[in-house]
Amino acid sequence: MANTKKVAKKLKTIGDKAMQVKTPAVPLQEKARALQAELNTLLISRQREIFGLLVALFAGQHVLLLGPPGTAKSLLSQLLCKAIVGTGYFSWLMSKFTLPEEILGNFSLSKLKQDKFERVTSGMMPEAEIVFLDEIFKSNSAVLNALLTILNERIFYNGGKPQQAATVMVVGASNELPEDKSLDALRDRFKLAYWIDYLKDRQDRKKLLQLKRQQRAGKVAKEVQNKLLLAEVFQIQQEVLAVDVPDAIDEILLDLQEVLERDGGFIISDRVLAELTPLIQAAAYLNGRTVVTERDLLILKDCLWRDPKDQPELSRLISKATNPSLYKAEALVDACREAFASLPIDADIPEDQSSLVLDSVATANGQFADCLKKLEAMGGNGLDLTEYQEEVGNFYDRATELAARLSGIDLSRLRR
Repeated sequence: MANTKKVAKKLKTIGDKAMQVKTPAVPLQEKARALQAELNTLLISRQREIFGLLVALFAGQHVLLLGPPGTAKSLLSQLLCKAIVGTGYFSWLMSKFTLPEEILGNFSLSKLKQDKFERVTSGMMPEAEIVFLDEIFKSNSAVLNALLTILNERIFYNGGKPQQAATVMVVGASNELPEDKSLDALRDRFKLAYWIDYLKDRQDRKKLLQLKRQQRAGKVAKEVQNKLLLAEVFQIQQEVLAVDVPDAIDEILLDLQEVLERDGGFIISDRVLAELTPLIQAAAYLNGRTVVTERDLLILKDCLWRDPKDQPELSRLISKATNPSLYKAEALVDACREAFASLPIDADIPEDQSSLVLDSVATANGQFADCLKKLEAMGGNGLDLTEYQEEVGNFYDRATELAARLSGIDLSRLRR
């Protein structure tokens, strides 16, 4: 089959290039983590989504990005594609009027003369390794069946004959969740899903302004330098499958399946349960491990939800079932998040209310300090709570800055 030969030839060329690269041998796991770290510097407050995209890529799965326009959904997929040397990238804005030839290719005129309905797929979705489909839930029935087979089996029916699609990962995007039940099958093809909103924190928005200025001035790169070859991605996918999954992890997964159904009404089918393992293995790999631990099960928080409103409860139940100690840590941090959210961090505060706000800051900082002590004690038992400690530490620093502003204290002079 012509398309299969093209893909095979392309992969061989990429593999040959990989053999010719004369660089010091760096473990692929280390290179993958370096790519993740650099992507985190190119986007503000998108660490979770970047982690999920890489997990999906290395697990051979697809990702759904949901949220309003202007939240870097397409930029995420573009940066990832440019970071993988040798990939073809296809992007399209879907609508109810989208024609199959717009994503699959037009029919070959020469084949039509032979009464054969074969498409010319060059430069189209079937020959792209990374695909971005914006407003994917606006897909119509004319293209839906083709999308489903490419997403699930990586098969493209051309002229009635099955051909292997080059697809490694599809990133679907939408401003909203589908309401049409006929799209449930399409939604199920995306094992990881993220709701991306506008940046809430003033400091994050300030960092975004500064980053974009630096990029426009050429002071900061717009693309990653720690790139991977496509052949290396395929090798990583094999290494991910070799990550050890202890029997205890299987038992936790089975417990989790029961807990989610009993306590939260979240149903995990046996098919979905079996498909979770590669994602967990990829999460462990990207976390720098060769054996899955309870911590790697947290990726499930981005796998099993259907409505954004369900995420907090789903997250709580997953943490409680997979790691009780981590659940306690999350409860502590959640309380700190609520306390921090109640503070008027960026607001203009009338002078007659400053004393009340200072009292609130003192109470909140006492809570943050107590939480940090408890997290430090819990971390001493082998639990990695660095991210939580950094988050609460940031709450403490921001609250202190507010108190200093209200008291007329220049913290920058004190820090020097």
